[in-house]
Amino acid sequence: MSLETRGPSVAGCSIRLATANDEKHWNQYVKEHEQGSFFHRFEWQNVLSDALGHRSHYLVAENPAGELVGLMPLMEMRSLLFGHSLVSNPFATYGGALAHSPAVREALEERAASLAHSLGVGSLELRLRDPGTSGRPVKLLYECFYKDIEPEPETNLKAIRSKQRNIIRKGIKNGLVSREITVQDFYRVY
Repeated sequence: MSLETRGPSVAGCSIRLATANDEKHWNQYVKEHEQGSFFHRFEWQNVLSDALGHRSHYLVAENPAGELVGLMPLMEMRSLLFGHSLVSNPFATYGGALAHSPAVREALEERAASLAHSLGVGSLELRLRDPGTSGRPVKLLYECFYKDIEPEPETNLKAIRSKQRNIIRKGIKNGLVSREITVQDFYRVY
């Protein structure tokens, strides 16, 4: 099946499939967007395709001047257990569209729905921090919070609910310490 690389102009932008040439601008956009995450980075598709064999369909939204105004990482997944699906972004809590405006985000989501239809997938899953106003069905599967880390450990502890804070204090009392680790340390533990 051949997929159209450039979709129609929507919300003042055109949406197309990303190419390797988009990596630099894609990652800069992720870095500068307040909801950008590690899992939005362009290279994450390589991890998922090389290690797990999933096919990427990364979408780029550009304004008429050719400037990036939104993006959406999508992976096509095939599983005996979960079937054939298109997910933004698998193996991550979040990873939906990043966009300059709600209109661009909606255009990216509509293009993802169109792509899902053309691929014949059984489901499209958009993992979003904010479900928006599209009226699409929403599942709240993950609970996350974000907070700047303060220099004083006690200030950080006070930001945690008392039950969890007590569990942390017990760990500290029993010798639990935190420290920065290297990649080699991570892989040893992993």
